[in-house]
Amino acid sequence: MNTKNTEQFEEWRKRAEEDYGSAKMLLDNNGFPSVICFHAHQAVEKYLKGYLAYNDFELEKTHELDVLLKKIIKIDEGFADLMEETVSLNDYYIEARYPTDLREDISLEEAEEALEKAANVRDFVLSKIKLL
Repeated sequence: MNTKNTEQFEEWRKRAEEDYGSAKMLLDNNGFPSVICFHAHQAVEKYLKGYLAYNDFELEKTHELDVLLKKIIKIDEGFADLMEETVSLNDYYIEARYPTDLREDISLEEAEEALEKAANVRDFVLSKIKLL
């Protein structure tokens, strides 16, 4: 069994909270939907990487949330319930970041949904580590 690494998790959590908080502030102020979605993706990525670090798994350089979740499911099958909604955030990593891939039709409602998904992952991860 892997040992728990709270210090590593807290480092990832801090960065995840920055992305999550930034997305919330932007949404509360009718900010750019693509940027909100990007930060929602980034928050989820960092919470998942934090959970892997917490469990002393070596992290690979990936932004693909399904890849991260598949590793986590080997630790805790309960994370499988997050797969569908989490993977839907993958599109926002590229589409919200680069002009050639930018979707111009991302609405504030879609950004709100992305942030809600990020909140669900956030709450789930924190509950698993007993921080909620």
